[in-house]
Amino acid sequence: YTMSDAAGGRLARETEVLPPETSFYEPLKDLLVANMSGASPEQKVTVRISLTADDETMNAFICAYVRLQRHDSAITKNCNFKMFVVPVTRGNTLAWYIGRHDIFYERNILAPIASDLFLLPWVALHSNKEDRQNHRKSPEAQLVGTRMKKYFHSLLNNYIRYAGQTLNVKIWNTAVYSSKPEWDHKADGKEALANAIGTFDPTKAVHTEPEQVLPFFNKLEIGYNAEFARYCEAEKIPYPPIGDSKKIEEKFMRDRKFQAPEMKLRIARVGLDGKVISILREHNYLAYQEISLSNLPTYTSDDPKTFPPNPEDPWLEMYAKTTQPFSTKKSLLNQEPAQHVCRVELAVKNDDRFSILIDGVLFPRASPSTDKSKLGYQTIVVEKIVGKSGEHLSLPVQTFYPFGGLRG
Repeated sequence: YTMSDAAGGRLARETEVLPPETSFYEPLKDLLVANMSGASPEQKVTVRISLTADDETMNAFICAYVRLQRHDSAITKNCNFKMFVVPVTRGNTLAWYIGRHDIFYERNILAPIASDLFLLPWVALHSNKEDRQNHRKSPEAQLVGTRMKKYFHSLLNNYIRYAGQTLNVKIWNTAVYSSKPEWDHKADGKEALANAIGTFDPTKAVHTEPEQVLPFFNKLEIGYNAEFARYCEAEKIPYPPIGDSKKIEEKFMRDRKFQAPEMKLRIARVGLDGKVISILREHNYLAYQEISLSNLPTYTSDDPKTFPPNPEDPWLEMYAKTTQPFSTKKSLLNQEPAQHVCRVELAVKNDDRFSILIDGVLFPRASPSTDKSKLGYQTIVVEKIVGKSGEHLSLPVQTFYPFGGLRG
């Protein structure tokens, strides 16, 4: 898109790499445009959106939301967004996070909708197909369906009406490169000078425009899990596998499908006040079994040993685990694998490539015509994503009770 240079009367071309245009983008934009009559920065229109979704669908919505905030800020600046998260399965990490801290949400939204327990008394079971078909057509079944619809409708209606607290879930950005951009090796020298004079400015080492940007709200993963997901994709197996996944993982390891590429990292470490305290640059290339950047805790047995993530914090919780024999090498991440970070720059050695999992979604996407030898990224940069006015973009999720800075 173009912007007019008022001073010289010229047209200057401004390009910006935006998130993928998902199926949510056009309907969301149309909805906002249709309801903007009379809106202004002083008199904003309240836009309430119910997100009935799992993590993957949430990520698709966030791509559209960020795209609007960045590209159509003339529309969104007059909006007061309120998001209502409704889980459809156990695959909504944000809903489970809210449920752990908001007992009213847990009892009235999470448990009735996402629980495996039979909480509704109107479910009728029939042993054979003919009975089930006849039952669906019966007045009794129609009454049952009406009752269930009314029940869920009342739950959602109460949620939207009474949830008056806002949890600002920070959104993070992943800039991806399928080739290695220029790495500014002088950046660390500049930072050393800035530290010496007391004006710390975490200069970036990667300045090249990315090929694509991928926002996320939950977690980014590199290493074993991402490559296992790629293996499942090639074998046409759902990821995560349904049922017992151990046999599939054993076959994955027997086929030696996972060979961790050697990488160099450069991370901006922050203190508990959210301010950058230092830049850590691994001078040696190391192979990593896993690297995770978490914005939300998942409460599973395989959670990395990070500090409990808090989605309102202006940093991510990083966990890095190297493979043998790199685990014995001198490295700060070998000694302290858990870090608070606000930016991560990562590049592979030679021509290696790697996949990433973003909110459980595998990138880059493969197609039948994709050259498998060139499938993957060589460099990524993760940092906060900002709006047009410079603020850290967040998803304003509504809750019944305030979180009050709770951790984990």
